[in-house]
Amino acid sequence: MPPPITRVARARIDPSKRDELLAAYETYATAVAEDDGVLAWEFCTEADDENVVWIIAAFADTDAHARHMESPATAAVLPAIQSAMVEPPNMTALLPLYSVRVDRSG
Repeated sequence: MPPPITRVARARIDPSKRDELLAAYETYATAVAEDDGVLAWEFCTEADDENVVWIIAAFADTDAHARHMESPATAAVLPAIQSAMVEPPNMTALLPLYSVRVDRSG
């Protein structure tokens, strides 16, 4: 069985496009929740700079990540991401050694 993979991306965004990007990600988050193979997904801003955004996503394996990146939802959000970035994103792939996922919803 292939190992899970976590992807982390950091980008600086144009403050004038921040609201547009947040709206796009709100819609995208709903689609990601239905994306088979996504174990966890977060869209964050840095605590001391709201114009630096991070995406942290955990996938069942590299195939799940590839399906996610090729999904219609990802294709739909990419224009908003690309137009908001003021510099190329820094992207890293991580191989989790230990993971804890806590569901306190019910």
